Amino acid sequence: MGIVENLIKQGIEKKSESDYQRRLEELRPSFDAWIRAKETDLPTVDLSISEDGERPSGDSEYVTKYKGTSFRIVPMHKCGPGYSILSYIEDVIVFCNGELTDTAIPLMYEYFVCHSDCLVLTGDEDIAGRESGDSVYDGIHYGDRRNPYFKPDWSPGEFASHFYFCNIVAVRRIAIRSLNFSGEVTGAASIYHNLSKLIFANEYNARNCVGHINEIVIHAADYSNNTIEDEFVRESADLLTREATGETDLSVIILTKNNVPGLIKCLECLETATEKAGLSKEIIVIDDNSPEISRQNTVDVQVRFNFAYEHLTEETTESERRALGISKAKGRIVLLLSDRILFKRPEDLMAMYRMAAYKFSGVTGIKILRGETDRIVHAGLVITRLGLMYKLKGLSDLTEYGNGYNRFDRNVSAVSLDCAMFKRKLYEKAGGFSKDIPEAFKGADLCLRLMEAGFFNAVCNSLSVEAEIFDGEYSEEVILGRELSTAEKLRMTAMHPILKNNDPFYSKRLLRDNTDVRILPACEFEYERAVECTGKVDERPCEEEGLSEELHLEVEYAGTLADYLNEEAGEDLYIQGKAYIRGYNNACFLKTLLLRNGKISYHIPVTGCYRSDSDDTDSETTELLLSGVSVKIDRNSLEAGTYQIGMLMSGMFPKRRYVNYSDVYLVVNK
Repeated sequence: MGIVENLIKQGIEKKSESDYQRRLEELRPSFDAWIRAKETDLPTVDLSISEDGERPSGDSEYVTKYKGTSFRIVPMHKCGPGYSILSYIEDVIVFCNGELTDTAIPLMYEYFVCHSDCLVLTGDEDIAGRESGDSVYDGIHYGDRRNPYFKPDWSPGEFASHFYFCNIVAVRRIAIRSLNFSGEVTGAASIYHNLSKLIFANEYNARNCVGHINEIVIHAADYSNNTIEDEFVRESADLLTREATGETDLSVIILTKNNVPGLIKCLECLETATEKAGLSKEIIVIDDNSPEISRQNTVDVQVRFNFAYEHLTEETTESERRALGISKAKGRIVLLLSDRILFKRPEDLMAMYRMAAYKFSGVTGIKILRGETDRIVHAGLVITRLGLMYKLKGLSDLTEYGNGYNRFDRNVSAVSLDCAMFKRKLYEKAGGFSKDIPEAFKGADLCLRLMEAGFFNAVCNSLSVEAEIFDGEYSEEVILGRELSTAEKLRMTAMHPILKNNDPFYSKRLLRDNTDVRILPACEFEYERAVECTGKVDERPCEEEGLSEELHLEVEYAGTLADYLNEEAGEDLYIQGKAYIRGYNNACFLKTLLLRNGKISYHIPVTGCYRSDSDDTDSETTELLLSGVSVKIDRNSLEAGTYQIGMLMSGMFPKRRYVNYSDVYLVVNK
């Protein structure tokens, strides 16, 4: 390259980089700006002046009123043995550790008015910095807000695991007026200890008496209260278990196929775990048509472990094999297992059993790690706009995510049945596995039906089992049943309207619009911020050109905007994904979305959107943060047909064209 050409190249690259960084600043929001914009329309009340005209400090109790309801705000550290509210006359007692937001009191008032069963109320939190001279309740915070703690809706299983209310809990005075604060702990630990007496007083309270405000209502100093645990709380929850009736404690259903060594290891771990837990058990092994030599070896193993053995000779589905095993079970609680699941810590089986035994529990799963690694295979399923997602899948369990998401037991919408427990009679009452939905959704459907009936599914993320997984298995299964047709997915949605709404156990303020498995605030990617509308759609004859492996193209969604948003959204179409060139500075490339149908190709210029989850191991691949594609397309700009989705990325100097197509198609109906 000559001197002049090199100077031109450097000039183009410098300008491209400058333009890229400018656009990045525009498209990458700070959490502080994003959350303040979300709160613009919320009701507020001035907490800078208390009822008696004095400004409260963060260390003092004070009283305020809103629409005739009185609130007493009490710092948590004042609570301890002998604490009493008998002298209080206020309607609501708010225990807090930090500074209430100016939206907190109106939001609490509205929630209590609208939910007469609610006795205890919590809400979301964040950390707010202070500027010089800023003091507690001195008006609006102007310091940066960061590190939010977006909580699930009421989760009795999680509450039994740790004090996830953390720094804010409001209680109707009438509900705790006679509550005797006991125990040797103080502060938030005392509140946790003593509120459990109210919350787990009976099954009705455990299901209904706690509410959650899905907005930030307190600026906390830290989240150390989130880690508080108390065996007394677990024992209070244990009172809400079904009475034993002389049944076998546990029926273990193990699915196997031509894997005798794996089955033996699974059984050895199970034997140790049940003995340590003191559980009576029966084991039923369902063999999916293993070869004769494997069947004979399994019969030999049967003598050692004393299990019932069913060797199937006809093709069956996984749910049919599980249903067969459950039909033969006599135990009070059923444990579904794969022959690759190992309980490495015997005590984890009993802890999982404890969760499954609660009267309010539906299906109880457990965190599954890839054998001999720290990689997460399963930590619960959450409802996203793309479907049910395995959050944290593939990430290291050495890191804590989402304020303890992978450290504590949690209530979730659904779990994997590779290792799951539930009460046998509850399964029978629910009617077992549905017959008229795709196999991939059978387990999730059972979980959702139980959730809709008022039960709480759970995943024990304080525990874990190991799964022996062959290379490539489960690697692409982030969205459950992603390979299914749109019609099949819509049928599942029609059966479970909850799939159209926000997941009650996964905040609307958390990332849920794409396949990023991390647990982050939704400012990282949000349809409303990312989407760009198409301008001109250029129709051209298809060009014959080779595909470029350097161009990485991933399509997450292609279909109607109404189906993506789960709401009425007109006739528009929508495509979402990521695209970038490996080995190059991506700031120097322009993107064009391609839609190929026979001999016709439609070209749609796109600018790209912010995607912090773009990654490439090649150190030469840079500037990936604007690799996102989020495009709304006017249906009238395309003829009816099926279009293969591709991408053209063109470099400005020297002139380069990279083209690649995905295996995803956009179907346009008229």
